[in-house]
Amino acid sequence: MKNIKSSNFLFILGVFILVSAYLIQLVITSDIPVIFSISEAIFLQLVLFISTVLFIFASILLSKKSTRYVVIAMFTLIFVVTLSSFLTDTDAEYFTVSYALLTLPFVLQPLLLVLLNGFLIIKFRKVTE
Repeated sequence: MKNIKSSNFLFILGVFILVSAYLIQLVITSDIPVIFSISEAIFLQLVLFISTVLFIFASILLSKKSTRYVVIAMFTLIFVVTLSSFLTDTDAEYFTVSYALLTLPFVLQPLLLVLLNGFLIIKFRKVTE
């Protein structure tokens, strides 16, 4: 029961930090004529890294296989949406290397979490058999 509570807490905290990182990215890449530097990109990637670490710890603490399937489905959907958004932006005039550096971590994070949860399902299936 304690693992479920700590897993839920880490997951909710990870979602909160992920939403904060996304809002920071929206402010940086908005139409406001503000030139962002590498420090903003590094800060954004650091916040996203903290969110990813929290999601990883929450995934490791999950004990039910069905919950992992739900997490995989959720992050697969997020991956498809962010990848399609990323690919449609490549023809835009604002799509530069710095914009790609700000957007690409949001595409790669769900993929990493899908692969991790898939690995955990396979690993624990072999342990229980």
